[in-house]
Amino acid sequence: MEPLSDPVRLRTRSDVDVHEETRTVPQAEFEAMRGTVDSHVAVGLPNDDGAVLLQDDGSHGWSLPAFTVESGEEWTAIGRQGVTRLAGVPVELDRPERLRRIDIQPDGTADGGIRMYNVVYRAVPVEGRPVTDDVPADVRDVDWFDRVPAEQDGELAADIRLFVA
Repeated sequence: MEPLSDPVRLRTRSDVDVHEETRTVPQAEFEAMRGTVDSHVAVGLPNDDGAVLLQDDGSHGWSLPAFTVESGEEWTAIGRQGVTRLAGVPVELDRPERLRRIDIQPDGTADGGIRMYNVVYRAVPVEGRPVTDDVPADVRDVDWFDRVPAEQDGELAADIRLFVA
């Protein structure tokens, strides 16, 4: 898998689903968000039975495992290391599936916004349903699902649907 240090490079790839949006929020809400919005790499790890590994981090419900990426960090390495830790077995990434760019602007101005990226990668399928015995403290639970959990919707459900029927 080719390293990725700048997700902007994915915008022109025909094999990557690209979503770009701008959200306008009240100035007070924008100020509260400043410094708390992170970019993430999410990894869809399928198995040989058509299930996908999901995590519950306590705030988003069941979702693809996702890991914070700081500016200049290598996205594929962070995704691979993070999902390997959750699965407890070596995992290799196959290809990027989706790029989501979100610009957040304070109401009444077009300057000084926040830009974040979320990149979803497909991992090479693994055998069985491996899960680590050492779940990280910032994750409530890890499990395998063969469908989108009923309580999940929106962008997180759309990301899961890339990997299950």
